[in-house]
Amino acid sequence: MHWISLALAFLLPLFLGAAFVDLLIAGTSRGRAPLVWGNGMLLGLFIVPLVMRLQDLMGIPLTFPFTAALLCALLFGAALARRWRARIAKIDALHIQQLPVLTAAQKVLFGVLALLILVRSVSLGMELVWHPLFGWDATMHWATKARVWFATESIAPFVENEQWLEMGGAGVYTDHHPGYPMTIPLLQVWVSSALGNWDESLINLPWLVCFWGLGLAFYGQSRAAGATPVLSMTFTYLLLSLPLLNSHVALAGYADLLMGVCYCAAIMAFHNWSVSREPGQGVLALLFILFCPLVKNEGFY
Repeated sequence: MHWISLALAFLLPLFLGAAFVDLLIAGTSRGRAPLVWGNGMLLGLFIVPLVMRLQDLMGIPLTFPFTAALLCALLFGAALARRWRARIAKIDALHIQQLPVLTAAQKVLFGVLALLILVRSVSLGMELVWHPLFGWDATMHWATKARVWFATESIAPFVENEQWLEMGGAGVYTDHHPGYPMTIPLLQVWVSSALGNWDESLINLPWLVCFWGLGLAFYGQSRAAGATPVLSMTFTYLLLSLPLLNSHVALAGYADLLMGVCYCAAIMAFHNWSVSREPGQGVLALLFILFCPLVKNEGFY
């Protein structure tokens, strides 16, 4: 039962994010499907903590059923909006007819690159689930909050060490950076609430999802920018094989990966908006750039 809840914990944000991006992106855009699903995957990850913060403000415990119900309500609203846009069906049909034709050699190269990315994803996923929480930042000022909030089912306040001592720890908690944003810990709480227990490996699954979302979004945006499928896949492979990027997935728990991916998604959308002036790309750029300070304080800059 817990594995079903865990699957829903990632499918609900994926479908919700993709539903919103689907409303933004024109149906005639090249690479529309990976663009929608990739950016939707990332957007969903950032929507969940916002929903949980609203949930806490309303006095609702941070439990999986309540959060999932709120996400389902948002998804239902997005589905209604999509249905209201009756022209979507015609645009999708037009888009399918415009899929590029690849030669046999191009198909082989495309398939080999996709397979290499898949193998790398599997190996990184294995590293992630085999390791407990390990990174210094992860254990010192991210997961500390997640562990407390999961146990209390609320966003309990974190304060500076001196204030914690003055108050004798009454109703407050402390760690090395109590003023850091809530996004990272709340994602870990979300996974833990789906599992029903605290698992120091599986709470880091959002980092692997973020890795997949980056790859899909990059491929889709490069196609939208005019690159061929093979060229887009080549540079997607080069991006996803960057050693520093891979290390942040394998040693998950730091905020840097989500910070970098959020900024990258904003820059990609901004570039394509500056060329095409497509309103949806502009909205995507604005959304992701606004999410940056919600991941790390340094995201403000």
